[in-house]
Amino acid sequence: MNKLDLGSFKRRGSNIVDQLEAQEQERDSLWAKLKEAREAGELNMLNKGAGDFPDQIYDFHQNYGRPLKALRFVAHGLDRFPERAGQELTQLTQLTLASNRLTELPDSICDLAKLSALNLLRNQLTELPDRLGDLSHLRHLDIATNRLQTLPLTFGNLTRLERVVADCNDLRRIPETLSRMTCHTLSFNHNKLVALPRCLANMINLTALSANDNKISFLPSNFGDSRSLTTVKLCANIIEELPESISRLPRLKSLWLDHNAPMAALPWNFYMLTSLVELRMDANPGMKYPTPDTRDLGVLRCCGAFTSLS
Repeated sequence: MNKLDLGSFKRRGSNIVDQLEAQEQERDSLWAKLKEAREAGELNMLNKGAGDFPDQIYDFHQNYGRPLKALRFVAHGLDRFPERAGQELTQLTQLTLASNRLTELPDSICDLAKLSALNLLRNQLTELPDRLGDLSHLRHLDIATNRLQTLPLTFGNLTRLERVVADCNDLRRIPETLSRMTCHTLSFNHNKLVALPRCLANMINLTALSANDNKISFLPSNFGDSRSLTTVKLCANIIEELPESISRLPRLKSLWLDHNAPMAALPWNFYMLTSLVELRMDANPGMKYPTPDTRDLGVLRCCGAFTSLS
């Protein structure tokens, strides 16, 4: 073996040793985390970037005499969540899979019937399992910053959710089944919605609706039938006009309509919004009534301008 071959052989040998040491350190780290998780029943795999789902997790209950309750893989490089995990980790109450590379979820994740919190932030999901609504104990669901194009029809079965935040996706429509829900907040900012569902008027606890930066051109005619809405944010859409029913929102305090270029006027009965304290209508070049001068004087003058038209 010449000197060049010997040097190359030594370098390759050194690389193999480095890899073996790294694998050993990774195993030691995993066992250390498992031991830490033993008392609390919580396993955190944060910022590892390894991309694997260790088989040792399935043996947690057997090895430590208690079930795994919380599992967190954050920025771990996961590109799939194993079908087996949904089948065997049935005692999980919290599952975090944020900041990974997931493009889909197995149907078995819907068998984790005890889940109260599911975090799927910042992945590449294009859809959610059809049976997602089977997770009837969910109180917290994070699905923002994915590539979701639709929500399953069973989404409305998640009646314990307090808020739905689906910002930064590719949603085009929202299912009418949301009428079953009792959440107080809906947020669909930065999507591709072309319309809002009529069921919003039937969501008895809904106080805040935000759908900024979409492609909404109109609101449902029954939009004003909601008895609970206090905040509506619809900036950066293409809304042409508001339905007259909006004047029937008795608790509406804040209305954002900035950057809706086609909008030319507010409805004649707008003055009936007696609880309104914040009205934003900047950058609406087509708005003729109320006039810019009136709008600059504030909400009361805007509403007052419509009194003479009644």
